[in-house]
Amino acid sequence: MPEVKTDYAAVEVTGSPQQAARVSDPADFLCPEKLIEEEETVEVFGRPRENLT
Repeated sequence: MPEVKTDYAAVEVTGSPQQAARVSDPADFLCPEKLIEEEETVEVFGRPRENLT
């Protein structure tokens, strides 16, 4: 994946935080129609700023 990320964006939708943490760089956390948090993957899944995350 690293070789194509300069030209393309990949969107993964998952219900598993562990899976998302393995593949995302950076990560966005969304609830229906609203961006809750956008940060580096380590921050979103390790030290989220928002309670919804």
